[in-house]
Amino acid sequence: MYGRSASGSTGTPGQQERTPLWLDCDPGHDDACALLLAIHHPSLDLLGVSTVGGNAPGASTCANAAQLLVAFGAPESVELWRGSDLPLLKAPRHGDVAIHGEGGLGGVTGLPILSDPSVQRRFTGPRSSFYSAESSLIPPHEPAAVVNRLAELVSARMRERKPKLHIAITGPCTNIALFCKMYPHLLAGVEQIVLMGGVAGGAGNRGPLAEFNILCDPEAAAIVFDADIKTVMAGLNVTHTAIFTRDLHARLLKGTNMAPIPAGGPSPVRVTLSSILTFFASTYASEFGFVLGPPVHDSLALMYIIEPQLFWTYGTPATAIHGRRQQPNPYLANPLPKRARQGSRAGAGAGAGGDGGDNDEDDDDDDDDNDDVEHIETKDEMMYDRLRTDALEPWFGWDRPVIPPVRYRVQVECTPRSLAEGATVVDWWGNWGFDESAGWGRGGKNVEVLEEVDTRKMWDIFFEVVDRAESVLHPSR
Repeated sequence: MYGRSASGSTGTPGQQERTPLWLDCDPGHDDACALLLAIHHPSLDLLGVSTVGGNAPGASTCANAAQLLVAFGAPESVELWRGSDLPLLKAPRHGDVAIHGEGGLGGVTGLPILSDPSVQRRFTGPRSSFYSAESSLIPPHEPAAVVNRLAELVSARMRERKPKLHIAITGPCTNIALFCKMYPHLLAGVEQIVLMGGVAGGAGNRGPLAEFNILCDPEAAAIVFDADIKTVMAGLNVTHTAIFTRDLHARLLKGTNMAPIPAGGPSPVRVTLSSILTFFASTYASEFGFVLGPPVHDSLALMYIIEPQLFWTYGTPATAIHGRRQQPNPYLANPLPKRARQGSRAGAGAGAGGDGGDNDEDDDDDDDDNDDVEHIETKDEMMYDRLRTDALEPWFGWDRPVIPPVRYRVQVECTPRSLAEGATVVDWWGNWGFDESAGWGRGGKNVEVLEEVDTRKMWDIFFEVVDRAESVLHPSR
């Protein structure tokens, strides 16, 4: 079945050449998890990091990236550039405090302070007197410097006939859109752009149909989608299946029966990761009702670069997406409060000498409501079991082939203040007449849309990376 590599490995590359990577991000709790993967997965060679305003203002995301690079033990050779704080056209959103807290990494412990010399050494680019207005400890935003550095890097690799660069975007697309527009001829030196953003066939999270990263700068996303290069979209439709559950959190802090954490307790890097995911779980539960744990959105962009065979879809275009619309979301709160209210009402009626309802019609309605609740809870349990076991059995009662992710034409809605602003509209059935033979850019099917992921194997890779980071940062343990 598609979705497992032929070797059955969990991502260890053996003797194969490492994949050159540039990460454009806006840390952010889920960006932090993606950064850990970029630094410590053995198949990746992280060359540089650029930041963008998104989950927090640009000064904060750049500072966060520097602190995370130090906390996670990134090689000194990894460059860090502060890119654009602002979208191409629209007004900035100034972060998402409800999800990421003030500064973008609310609740996170174990990070070095910004003034630490090891953090200050991480900033790349001209320093001299060109400090930001926010702090003398943070460089100014320089999107042109980021774009020019990327151009230098790609040009040099092309001249030296080195493997093409892979670009991962886990924030708004502003920096990479500028690169695509200023240096379109250098896209020949880029293997692919893999981004976390958008949503394929579902609701948004910060707009009716829009995901946050795309909504922050829809024009930039449209530019990247129409660039003449392979572009891969990991949207909410798939990232909302990658849930860091309580069981996984216990595995992070305690290990497994076969490989328990030593008696001294979890290492500092595990404690830092725990603080990242604890805060993220709390805000996702309060803001979006995700009661089983938070989705680690941005990690999926890195997982695709590490092992694309983790991702799959059904043979019929968009069958999984269209079918999922008929299913309750297993990660949201179920209707138990509704049932509790009905029980309280019945109890109050009995206590007053009544029969729990004023008339038969009300009783019938209550029975119907309770039937609905039981039905939904059963579905939740079934789908949660699927999450835990990664069972790939068909949901709809017939066998369907499992195939690699599919290319579609995807358009970004850029009309300001429209109800669909920031939506990533997927032409599931080819109604617009675009063809793969026309290439990846404006004239063809321009985006590979990720729909399903092997979460069991994905988490195995994640914990292998945690183990590897621990061995680098705390070799005596």
